[in-house]
Amino acid sequence: MRTLGNHLPDSSGFDLKHILVEPEKPISLKEDFDPAYSGNFKDKEETLTELRLNIEQLAGQQDILYATVPTPCFWFSKPWTPQAKTARSST
Repeated sequence: MRTLGNHLPDSSGFDLKHILVEPEKPISLKEDFDPAYSGNFKDKEETLTELRLNIEQLAGQQDILYATVPTPCFWFSKPWTPQAKTARSST
């Protein structure tokens, strides 16, 4: 989690120290986090524009990931059927 900031573009609009928590560190939502924090975004429209761009980028990356999965996948190899219920052992 400490290196997550290295993987986000500078245009992400957020300073991660305002939204990430170190593992096992006790926190207080009331004292440690500002609910009004909005990063570098000035208004809702700017935020929605960035969100749309991120969704488009994610969709493209999902297509690439799906294309790299070897087929047939084990979960598609046969249709799923529910297992018959069995009586519990009385011992």
